Amino acid sequence: MDRDNPSRLTVTRLQERTEALGPGLRAVVWFHGCALRCPGCIAKEMNESKENSSWCPDQLARWLLSLPEIEGVTLSGGDPFDQSPVALQQLLERIRADGRLSILCYTGRTLEQLERALPHPLRQSILDCLDVLIDGPYIEALNDGGIWRGSSNQKIHFLSPRYRHLEASVSTSTERRLEARIGASGSLELTGIPPRGFMEALHTRLSESGLQLEFDTSPPNL
Repeated sequence: MDRDNPSRLTVTRLQERTEALGPGLRAVVWFHGCALRCPGCIAKEMNESKENSSWCPDQLARWLLSLPEIEGVTLSGGDPFDQSPVALQQLLERIRADGRLSILCYTGRTLEQLERALPHPLRQSILDCLDVLIDGPYIEALNDGGIWRGSSNQKIHFLSPRYRHLEASVSTSTERRLEARIGASGSLELTGIPPRGFMEALHTRLSESGLQLEFDTSPPNL
């Protein structure tokens, strides 16, 4: 990981379009690594993989801002807040300065933990760039099918007015989306939040068929 390098971000996977992780059509950045290692995490293999790519914040922002038709960016992982806070701030501010794309961010920390842990000069500038923050560790027993979040302990914070009109409906919705596609290398790519036990069942069924679940971590063409 490049957490100790304040100028770089470590990325495991990028996706140009999805409707599974937030409102509207969105691009997704999955950062590499998470210190929490929640039991049942759907990104376990991704976080343990050594296949990742290093990006400077401006390079990643330029790629995201070049994508047509999307209305926002979702940051996931791993945990975005396990990256260099300086590089994360630069990425967020570059996207926000353009003014077109919304930003939704997942983290295994709570908002209160982030407010205590983030360096003071960066804390407010990072949080001010986010429209939606979905926080808290994944708890498998609380995976109740709620939209956008993995377990019911996680809170959806509407930090800007942009999607606040959705707050009431999102809090009660169980209309999750799970997208599957075959990547360029022939690997199966899943996007979204599966129901409890889904990944274990998928691994079992694939193994029985002589197949193995892998992640396509090839960087996009710039």
